[in-house]
Amino acid sequence: MPKRKGSFAHMCREQFEANGQMTVAELRAAMIQAAPEKVAGRKVQPMVQAVLRDLLKGGEIVRVADRTYRWAARKEPVQLRQKMWSILRSRRVVNLEDLMELTGASCPYAKQWVRMLEGHELVRRLADGRIQLVNDPVLMPEDTNKAEKLRAIRVRKALDSMRQSMEGLAKAVKELEEAVP
Repeated sequence: MPKRKGSFAHMCREQFEANGQMTVAELRAAMIQAAPEKVAGRKVQPMVQAVLRDLLKGGEIVRVADRTYRWAARKEPVQLRQKMWSILRSRRVVNLEDLMELTGASCPYAKQWVRMLEGHELVRRLADGRIQLVNDPVLMPEDTNKAEKLRAIRVRKALDSMRQSMEGLAKAVKELEEAVP
């Protein structure tokens, strides 16, 4: 969920980050004090309850006791390719099957990722089928093939949209020509 600065939910997040653990009453009082202009003439309790429900669902806060919550400081999940990159860097030589088993990656995904690394000349395949890291740039390289594919898809969609618009215009012109003797 995007976090808009200045929103009521963002301000509640900031309160939890600053205080760590709060009751519903403490959060309501803090929000009234921190942003009187946001809550002027409005019922604050339903707003606080809605934000708490969303933060709980998102894993950002944890219920500690009845009507008491604690900031969970949720981290973003590690991407699959980053897990594979960490394993390859630590072991230097791996089997494709090991990568798949240790990270939970599918076979086609792991093969595509290794091909991308071969394109960047960071790995090479050994005679027994294992993969060896030959250059270690520390940071995993970006997959430029996917970016190019996405650009091509966007261009195709734009062209299709233009074609449809042109066909609509041609149809309208034809109808106008038929209407005018």
